[in-house]
This record gives sequence, structure tokens and C-alpha cells, in this order.
Amino acid sequence: MKNKKILAIDIGTSSVKAALIGKKGQIFAHERISLVKVSGASYKDKWLFDSYRWISAIKKLCAGMDFGEVAALCVTGHGPSIVPVKKNGKATGPALMWNKPVEQRGYKSAYLPRIEWYVDNTLFAEKPDFFLGVPEFVSFYLGAEPVMFSPSPEFDSLIWSYEEKKASGLEEYLPVGIARTGNLCGLTGNSAKALGIPASIPVVAGASDFIMAIVGCNVLTERKVCNRAGTSEGINFALSMPCKLDGIRNTPHPAEGLYNAGLVIPASGSIFEWFKNLTGRSSVSYLEIVKHAEKLWDKNWLKRKGPFIFPHNKGGVTDASFGDFVGLDSSFSPDVVFAALLESLLFMVRDAFSVFYSAEVYPSDIVLCGGQALNMPWVRARADVLGRTISVPSICDAELAGAAAYSFLALGDFSSLYDAASSVFSVRTMVSPSEEKVDFWNKAYQYYSSFRYSS
Repeated sequence: MKNKKILAIDIGTSSVKAALIGKKGQIFAHERISLVKVSGASYKDKWLFDSYRWISAIKKLCAGMDFGEVAALCVTGHGPSIVPVKKNGKATGPALMWNKPVEQRGYKSAYLPRIEWYVDNTLFAEKPDFFLGVPEFVSFYLGAEPVMFSPSPEFDSLIWSYEEKKASGLEEYLPVGIARTGNLCGLTGNSAKALGIPASIPVVAGASDFIMAIVGCNVLTERKVCNRAGTSEGINFALSMPCKLDGIRNTPHPAEGLYNAGLVIPASGSIFEWFKNLTGRSSVSYLEIVKHAEKLWDKNWLKRKGPFIFPHNKGGVTDASFGDFVGLDSSFSPDVVFAALLESLLFMVRDAFSVFYSAEVYPSDIVLCGGQALNMPWVRARADVLGRTISVPSICDAELAGAAAYSFLALGDFSSLYDAASSVFSVRTMVSPSEEKVDFWNKAYQYYSSFRYSS
């Protein structure tokens, strides 16, 4: 094949994306659809989701795509969401989403406590043959074997270990085995064909979205950072040793010999979207909103008496469920309140990086991916607030790039994951901080912090 392509699919929390990607990161097609626009069953519990809406979304995305020279397909998505499934591919109940709080119950596995909770609450209409993660369910629907995906043996215990699997009493609900990310695990069949995807395309075992984003951003050497910023936000450092601090989750890294030290800001993008709708700006672009905020920041911002917004005033850096408004009254226009909200989101990111800095862990490079990376005034503000250069990849949906890199590796086009990722990844732009703006934001942060616990 002259222009060999990978069909990469990313199942997100609020949208589904698909792209046809070449070996050098060429984008032959790219589509995104909001799940709000995809009909399906609805549930009172916001943690439950109709998994067939993902399937319907894929059909809409693939309509009109040219699948000539598509050599493989790979699915990534959020985790540890779970779907109850029959051997024929039918989902027997709603998916339990990743952001449902579930007690860990002593498990190291991220999936077993959720499966146990699901079974205890008998949420399925028909007893399933097994549970699968989201990328695993979609891949199985398209023709893959019913397996869980794991990049390496070091990750397996996060899926489930043999010991935990035996002790859980849930063996009857667990699939046959684990497939290595980047290995072939089936061929597309009739179900895929019904969605417009040709039959007999090799299906490559995928992985959770944060793993694929790390690879898609080429964050495979020490001290590099993959900063995923969409509906939620993740800061992922590649380190040679675990970072043992509260709030940081250490997991294996897709690059051998490294650890991923990750910190999640669960609501940065969704808070932005919520306030956008609340203030009647649903039709206004994010670009225009940030540009307008910049104008307000340039006008006596450091002399104002309010408002100040603290999304995590009581809950800590990773918890925005106990936020506060300080100095808010009816005299403030929605524009001023919005500018204060954006300031607070920037400082949430600064606080998150400061957690790492407290352990003397500093980034060599920061690669920003996700929807927020498309808003250049917002990227510029982040660079100024952090006082560090930010790289924006050519493929901002880095999960798709990671899926493509693993797929080309599976097909034998590259001898290592590093070579595959380096080929697919490229930098679209680098945004360096302005010395003047860094000084402004340092002063703004000090002023903001002086009001932090005054509510």
C-alpha cells in the first residue's frame, strides 16, 4: 500500500472521534461527533450510559470515509468504564462510566471493584457472559476477540491479577484473557460492515485513552509531560521513579523503564462549558470568550475587589466539588465573572503542576493535547501562567495518534514504539511565555491566593 492508513477511533466521555492516519502523521480524514447528537436510551443515574450510542456514533463518523488502503483499525477510549456483554456481542445493560465513585474494596484492579458493584446492584437486564472495558467492547463488536487490553505485563494488575481474579468470585463475569496493546486481535466482520467499515480489516488491541495520548504526544522519555485537556484534564509525567505524593497516581508507562505519574483535574473543561451555557454563551466560540477575557485581564485586574472563584477551595487540587465564590455581588457583569472563572481554571493547572514541583519534579517538555489545545489564546495564557513553553501537536486528538502508532508497530512498519510514535508525532506550534505576562500572572496569583480561604 502506497498510502497505508489506520482507522483510529476514540470513545470519549462527551464525544466520539475517528480519523484515517498515515505513517508520517498525515490526516486523510478526521471526524468528531458530540454524543448529545446521538440518540439512545437515557438513565436517571448520570454514571450510566447506553453503549450503543457509541456504535451509532461510529456509523455516523464513518459515512463517507474512503477506506481504500486502510491496513488496520484500533480503538481507544475512557476507562475503567465497563460494559456487560453476551458472547454474541450484545450489551445486556448500560455501561458504568469511569467517573462513577466506587469504593476500591481493597483491589489493586481498577475494574474488579466496578464489576463487583455492578453485579451487586444487578443493573443488567440479562445476565452477561462477561464484562469488557469500553475500547474492548467496541473492538469486540467490530470483530475482535473478547479480551481486555494491556500495554505490558506491568499493567496487567490494573486490569486484574490472577490472584485477585480468583479471590473476587467474579470469574464467571470476566473475559478469557488479556491482549497486548499493539497486537492483532481479530478481523472486522459483519457488524463492522453494517457501520460502513469494510470486513476483514485487522483489529489492533488498543488501550485506555491516557495511554494512547502519552504515545500520541511522543512522551516516551523522562521528564516529558503529556497534558491532556478536554472535558477533564490529566497531567502525566514520564519519570524513572514513582512520585510518592498525595493526589498523584503512579502507574506503569508505555515506555519500558519509566513510570507515569499522573494527576487528574476532573472538571476543568466541563466547568468552562457549564458556565458558557449558564451565561447564555452557548453559541459563542471558546476563542472569542478567551479573547474577551484577555481584554479584561489587561484592565486593572489586579486592583479589583472581586469576584474570585476557587473551584477547589475545600476539596484539594483534584476535587472541584467544594468550590467557592468570594466577593461576588450583583454589580458584576457576566463578562467579569467569566474572566474570573477562566483565571481560576488557569490557576487550577498551576496548582496541579506545583504538586510535582514540591517534589522537585520539573518538566523538560510540556505537550498539550485535547480540545483545549485548539484555542491558541488559551494555550498562550497557560504558557504565561506556568512560565513554560508549551508544544501543541499536529494531531491534537493525541489518543488517535497513539492508536495509529501502535497499529503501525503491529503491522511491522516500525521496530519500536519509540520509532512509531516519533514518526506519527510532530509539533504544530510551540508557545513560549511572555516575560511581561509571566510577571503579571505571578502577581495575579499572589493577589488571588490572598482571598483563597476568606469565604
